[in-house]
Amino acid sequence: MSASQESPVTNESVNYTEELPHIPSTLKVIPLMLRPRFGQSQSSKRDVPNLTLKVHGVKFDSKKMSAYNKVCQFADPQKVSCTYPHVVAFPLHMKMLTHPEFPYPTAGLVHLSNTLTQYRQLEQHEVFDVECQMSTQRESAKGFEFDFVTLYHCGGKLVWEGKSTYLRKAKTSQSSANKAKPKNANLAEGFTNHQIITLASNLGRQYAKVSGDINPIHMYDLTAKLFGFKQAIIHGMWSKARSIAALEPYFETENFSVHVDFKLPVLLPATVKLNWNESAEGIDILLTNESSTKPHVSGKVTFLSK
Repeated sequence: MSASQESPVTNESVNYTEELPHIPSTLKVIPLMLRPRFGQSQSSKRDVPNLTLKVHGVKFDSKKMSAYNKVCQFADPQKVSCTYPHVVAFPLHMKMLTHPEFPYPTAGLVHLSNTLTQYRQLEQHEVFDVECQMSTQRESAKGFEFDFVTLYHCGGKLVWEGKSTYLRKAKTSQSSANKAKPKNANLAEGFTNHQIITLASNLGRQYAKVSGDINPIHMYDLTAKLFGFKQAIIHGMWSKARSIAALEPYFETENFSVHVDFKLPVLLPATVKLNWNESAEGIDILLTNESSTKPHVSGKVTFLSK
């Protein structure tokens, strides 16, 4: 099997389902994430549990949604942006990371990719049933990957779903000692559309306030340095949301899928370049540094049938 292939982890995993009365507050979940874990051997217990959390009767807060749209620069403050359901469900992801059967410390987990599919435009007044699942751990060249899958139902119909893939770095049977050196090439070559975007030094704190993701690597240079970064870095999901906000005028349908892979982190403050190509099927996206030599986010918008 080549190093680029992924293989599932075969050791038995715990299955657990719970219904919650409401989506928990991030302020209550974060202290649990920081709590040390004792008596847990990561070498002998590597598989993540198959967890499912369900919440019925979820409503969007119009003030919080408007504040989120403003930070991500969506044009309409009262329109449910396609990335907002991810933010609302994010505390459920964090809660699953605090489950006693979850084998890894939360510090050091890497957000590799995110895919969302909007089957129709969601409305602010609607009521949703939200389900989040953690499952499908597998080996890859860089460690162990697992997914959070989030489903939104309204009136019994699936209207939105998302998948976030995370990595716990480790040596695995797929690891390789050979690493390709990045080339200092013009990555934006071949893209016909470009937009320069400026990120302020406090953008990580602004996004943390509206998203609930207050990971220290995004907050201040000092806290980011504790985790190996020279400066604070912006959230990958802000980069995705900001890219979509810029490209929404080119969306041909209200039902679409957006997949992105997160590449190199964006150190704050920064100036980045959004590059894209349009086609009948969708939009190819590449977010780079201003000189187009370093990739930050790559992905594609796929229009679903009208």
